[in-house]
Amino acid sequence: MAFGSLPILPLLAACGSSMPDSIRPGGDSNVPTVHVVAPNITLVAATNLIRAIQAWNAGDIDPGSGERFRISLQIIKAREDGGVTASGSPPTWTYFRRGIDAEAAAGRPADIAMLTGGIFTLPGIASPFFAQLNDYVQRDRSFLNEFLTPAVEATTFGGRIQAVPVVLGAGVMAWRPDRFDDTDLPPPPAAWSWNDFVGIGQQFMSAARARNKDEWWAVGEGLYTGLWAHLMTQGGGGVLDMREGRLNLTSDESRSALQAWQDLAYEHRIMPTSADMSFRDMTRLVPRKEAALHHAMVYSGENIGRGWQIQHAPSFAGNANSSLYVMDVLGIHGKSVQTELAYEAIKALAPYVAERSLAPAWIPALTHVENPSGDQPELAMVEERVPVVMAALRNGRGSMLLPWTEIGTLLLRSMIQPLYAGELDVEAATERATRAVANALPGVLV
Repeated sequence: MAFGSLPILPLLAACGSSMPDSIRPGGDSNVPTVHVVAPNITLVAATNLIRAIQAWNAGDIDPGSGERFRISLQIIKAREDGGVTASGSPPTWTYFRRGIDAEAAAGRPADIAMLTGGIFTLPGIASPFFAQLNDYVQRDRSFLNEFLTPAVEATTFGGRIQAVPVVLGAGVMAWRPDRFDDTDLPPPPAAWSWNDFVGIGQQFMSAARARNKDEWWAVGEGLYTGLWAHLMTQGGGGVLDMREGRLNLTSDESRSALQAWQDLAYEHRIMPTSADMSFRDMTRLVPRKEAALHHAMVYSGENIGRGWQIQHAPSFAGNANSSLYVMDVLGIHGKSVQTELAYEAIKALAPYVAERSLAPAWIPALTHVENPSGDQPELAMVEERVPVVMAALRNGRGSMLLPWTEIGTLLLRSMIQPLYAGELDVEAATERATRAVANALPGVLV
């Protein structure tokens, strides 16, 4: 199985003049134009979207029997300083929405929005931002059938199919072999339960203490893909009940998962408590390579980093499936005036972008990753990671829980940090978080 590096074009977001002429707004007014907007967040997603639109406008993508039209793209700032990562001042949903309104005022109303990097996926799906796709899908069900069912379920809110999933994050467990060498313990097993996870963690801690190791923890939490989020997903809980369109934080499943996460520190003592270190320091254990293992998400390039090996996440509450996080989606903007063309554009763009992603929602792209053939680009992935990632995608459970969205920031502040500090019990923390999230999405949730 051969895998190479997918060349990355510069992100053409900071300066409008850098946008290729072939996809800039404007052009021949006699040709219908579908206008796409996307936030300037992720390099890979923006690059592949640019390539897809260029391929369509150049006639390199078969339009089928439909009308030929042009697609334009506008990258919109998602924060005041125009930064392209989630570091520093965080991206905001409000700022991005203002940019879309400015586009409409300039005579370029959005027809399609690509929400990238998971930044705005949750509020975008759970709001009238997107026009529902149910009628289009009923006419052409075969298109959506080409996407992973859990991913489609995670973009369906209250029975309304809101967007087409494109790129996913595959939940895995990452671990550092050198940390296990230090303790003379075998590496984590390929298939393991939550009880195994706790038991091995306790052995790890005992071995570390016996060797007078300062680095005594067995698991560290990152801000981006917390183990608590995976447990909620795998246990059947989460932020939202996607079928009923209501918050799900106070459900028995969500609370059970959060209690299990808190117990890692306060009962099992395999994760530090607030008495050992601050919440900020605890979240930095993984970037500093001071954690033995952590829940991670594979989505593009080598985002996990070198020196870490990956395997299946442990099963929780009897569920052995992995958590899938919806990263990038394409949907018809709720105020589009040419929705038929917009849907045809999504049918052309979504497979093209997904085909070139490392964790695609598009089933033919998964088939190519497992059996490379034809003219599709090679994908950048360490070969030994492929079986784990593919299994995570095929056996995953879709989630709308993304810890680094604005909603995720609210969850960290109102629920996760108080639980870590032992300031609130699970019942009080989930009730507090429910109020915070509901206030952030007025008129959206049941």
